[in-house]
Amino acid sequence: MASNVPTSSNAANLSNASVPTNGTSPWTTTEVLVLTRCWITVYERLPVIAPLNCLVGDEWSRLVALFNYNVGQGQERLKPDIVSKWMDLKNKVTWFNRCYNYEKM
Repeated sequence: MASNVPTSSNAANLSNASVPTNGTSPWTTTEVLVLTRCWITVYERLPVIAPLNCLVGDEWSRLVALFNYNVGQGQERLKPDIVSKWMDLKNKVTWFNRCYNYEKM
């Protein structure tokens, strides 16, 4: 499976400090960056009628496959791990955005 997700040389050099999750093993900073790039790639290919900021149907399976392809062998994650991590990231970003907008007012 070919990937259009660019991998940055900086991503490989980032600290792999653990990011706590509910998964079986901690997420690295590099994994979080790869997950974000993969989500953007899958989301950009959604039909126009798709709900805003939402993956539906088989898109999660595509995201999982793309993520596992990009992180390499031995570091693969299961779909529940990836969905859980993405939802956690989305909630944190949403919270930050709301706080920022509140402070701007």
